[in-house]
Amino acid sequence: MHKYKNYLFPFSVVKSAIRGDAETLWKIWRDYEPYVNTLCARPYQDAYGNQKYMIDQDMKDYLREQLFWAITHNFDMDYGKK
Repeated sequence: MHKYKNYLFPFSVVKSAIRGDAETLWKIWRDYEPYVNTLCARPYQDAYGNQKYMIDQDMKDYLREQLFWAITHNFDMDYGKK
């Protein structure tokens, strides 16, 4: 069983995101954010020697920027049509 949501977004949501609709992009981000948080978790030791994890905010911001760029610039809605 998967820990994160495993579904596809409706076509209307994808089409809106590709056009650059900010609200739709943030909706997609909110669905992916828990997964990105696990990718950005970095271990550190506190003052008592306990290992804990914290979110690397710079990496999280970079991944969000890359996700938005990929959605708005790399999707081709006319794929396979001539």
